[in-house]
Amino acid sequence: MKMFNKKTILAKVETVVGVEETPSPASDAMEVYDFTMNPASDSVSRTPDRQFFGADEQSFTNKRYDISFYFNLTGSGTIDGTPPHDPLYLACKFVGTQDVGVDYRYVNDSDSTTTITMYFYQNGVLYKALGASGSLTIDAQIGDTSKVNVSMVGVYVTPADSAIGGTPDYSAFRTPIINTKDNSECSIHGTAVEGRSFNYTQNGTNEFRESTETKAIMYLDRKPSANVTAWLDDIANFDPYSLWESEARGVTYWEVNGGVGDTVRITMPATQLASSGLQDDQSLAGLNMDLIPHPTSGGTDDEVELIFS
Repeated sequence: MKMFNKKTILAKVETVVGVEETPSPASDAMEVYDFTMNPASDSVSRTPDRQFFGADEQSFTNKRYDISFYFNLTGSGTIDGTPPHDPLYLACKFVGTQDVGVDYRYVNDSDSTTTITMYFYQNGVLYKALGASGSLTIDAQIGDTSKVNVSMVGVYVTPADSAIGGTPDYSAFRTPIINTKDNSECSIHGTAVEGRSFNYTQNGTNEFRESTETKAIMYLDRKPSANVTAWLDDIANFDPYSLWESEARGVTYWEVNGGVGDTVRITMPATQLASSGLQDDQSLAGLNMDLIPHPTSGGTDDEVELIFS
């Protein structure tokens, strides 16, 4: 009998796309939540001529793993340190840069070919996904931790019985911080608003492809979107309707400040306000605003920055 909640997840960046890197429990364990890694495929149906009724014959192709989980958006513990979830950001086609003594930043990379090998130990059974590539969504809201939701696709490897072979080390992962009035800030086009929630969705496209020479998960596109909810204020203080009418672009961000090493800002430098609707927010008048993240003028992949300091 296997216990469902006995899970260990390891991830390691691949030197060659799709070629297995062996992650170590001591250095490559990932602190994640609600992890699932299920086999998936496409099917080829055959319907032979016959004198009886029955189901079509099936063959299964494009075998892969569909993977989903979330982790808390936390820092590294130092002002410019690499966050411990770094392999997962890289697999979601971000590239990181350290500004020594200042911060550590991620931006998207349209040319990224970075993939990871994922090991999933389910109480003595090992599942492996090769060439794993993903897309993420960041959700922050008052009264909860900021979360990074990830969906990934990886090349299928037949599961096998296997011991972990070591003790997973989670010591690098920080205690998540709850978003509150005292430590959080939300700003739209240079105006601090009564922010209630923030969402950035990467909308990356990662699909299984196979030829006579290659079997891989390929990164094909990215169509980011964003949403902010806030309490309605006087138009003189914050005017979403004029922002929509003008089609202006400006900086939008959400920050949770937990002190040095635990401060994270998600900033979009050139957002357009696409829509703004009223909603009932626990009997208070709320704004539900959809935004379009654009790169800066002359930029390419900087429609969002994740800043750890």
